[in-house]
Amino acid sequence: MDAPKFERLPILDEKFFTPLLAILAKITIPKKASCSLGRSAFIHTHRACAIGDAFHFTKRTINLSRMSKKFPSLHDEIMRVGHLICDPVGHSFTSVYLNNNCISSPHKDKSNHGPVIIVSFGDYSGCRLVIEGEIADAKNQPIRFDGTNLTHWNEPDLLGNKYGLVFYSHKEIIRARR
Repeated sequence: MDAPKFERLPILDEKFFTPLLAILAKITIPKKASCSLGRSAFIHTHRACAIGDAFHFTKRTINLSRMSKKFPSLHDEIMRVGHLICDPVGHSFTSVYLNNNCISSPHKDKSNHGPVIIVSFGDYSGCRLVIEGEIADAKNQPIRFDGTNLTHWNEPDLLGNKYGLVFYSHKEIIRARR
């Protein structure tokens, strides 16, 4: 029997995200074009940013991300949410990818070390997470899987306003800390 491709963590009440949604309503997440460097997995223009530690590829440095510095309340709330989701299952992370209305094409994550946990929230339907051809709907339900070795994407049928959080460890940050 094959090992499961992903693990569904406990479903979260949508009210769990209310404080985070209130903060997100007051800020503008940077826009990312689908043709931007390193963005080949994204079909459409969307909004996204790093929260937490970020690795600067050209300078080879690790710093708190620009958005974490600019919006400390956003950083603190995402870290609070992340620890409530990740700590009970022993999942550590260095960084969080926050996205808004992101639809990704099939891809594998190149910069991750270990598994990721993805959760989405907001007033939307469609755009379910698919891992190796299996539906792993992450709406209000964190999903843990190996994004480095398993191809994953979103169904391209988003209606509404979707936010996503990807809790991951960046391999260069892990390497530097060793």
